[in-house]
Amino acid sequence: MKELSELKAEDLCPELFGLNIQAELDSLVNQPNKILEFETTIQRKDQSQYPVEVQLQYIDSGLESVYFAVVNDVTVKRQIQLQLNRS
Repeated sequence: MKELSELKAEDLCPELFGLNIQAELDSLVNQPNKILEFETTIQRKDQSQYPVEVQLQYIDSGLESVYFAVVNDVTVKRQIQLQLNRS
């Protein structure tokens, strides 16, 4: 866990941070309760990647502010969608 806690978001998701997402992040700060939803890929320690859906929100408690993300692996969902599209 310590190793994971030392990583930055761009270490896990280089594809996303190759784009200029600063405007999207700023919009979260400026619009409380806004949730940014998107699909991307996440990189494992061994450099392999897998598809995910992300819900990202900016939370400011008054004491500290953080970006809170819920990340769901959608590998199985995509496989099922491919099978359905083929039939």
